[in-house]
Amino acid sequence: MIPRRTFLKNIPAGAILTAVPAMFTGCNRNELDQSIIQKVKMAMLSMQRASWEQGVAMQALWELGDHNLSYLMAKEAVLRQANDGRLSVLYSDNGVTDPAASGEVVLALARQFNDETLQKAHERMLDYLINRAPKTAEGILHHTINAPEIWVDSFYMAPPYLCAAGYHAEAIKQIEGFRQVLWKSDQQLYAHRWHADEKRFINEKSWGVGNGWALAAMARMIDLLPGNMHNEREQLINYATEHLDACLRYLRPDGLFHNIMDDPDSF
Repeated sequence: MIPRRTFLKNIPAGAILTAVPAMFTGCNRNELDQSIIQKVKMAMLSMQRASWEQGVAMQALWELGDHNLSYLMAKEAVLRQANDGRLSVLYSDNGVTDPAASGEVVLALARQFNDETLQKAHERMLDYLINRAPKTAEGILHHTINAPEIWVDSFYMAPPYLCAAGYHAEAIKQIEGFRQVLWKSDQQLYAHRWHADEKRFINEKSWGVGNGWALAAMARMIDLLPGNMHNEREQLINYATEHLDACLRYLRPDGLFHNIMDDPDSF
């Protein structure tokens, strides 16, 4: 079993480097990493994007320290803000939580540059999540506008942004609400989709990307919670540790996972 710390440390480069041809193995590792990152960045910037893709791309650039590109993408997210406050919306975007993926970087840049346009856009996005987004009777966010569904994707899309905006208790509430209906305790993995009104799974499969969303959300939340929320942070660490241990049981010899983590017949 690969130690969790080693696995986490090597996820960013390791997932890509498994596909690097042997001809590059003689290169300086740092130069190789930077070359691959640049190619991935250019491919990412060349794609047309949905709201969640814009948010994830912005977050990646922000965490890489590329604040110039992050700023340009934040401005575009605001340009595409819907009347209801959702960021990065293109045409028929049906997402409730997906647009919030752009929120943390919009907020961070608003603070960094004292940018009133970004600040107002953040406030509108936050107001939508808190006051107007469709939710269950318990106050848990739906993932889509047109159906009362909870998706594992929402772990990443909304709670870290709520936490960054200072709504720490609300972020924890959402995490707990998603987990309550999607966590499969027998497998220690998350299902994909739950119908909140009918109280049933729409898709019970352990989608690999979805479980990745949940783990990434936990990592960001653990980092963002204030010091006085020690108990909540420890609970998230426990959730993430239990989940990561389960995921590692399905790690293939080549360092990859199947699309459905516990289904070796999936790609």
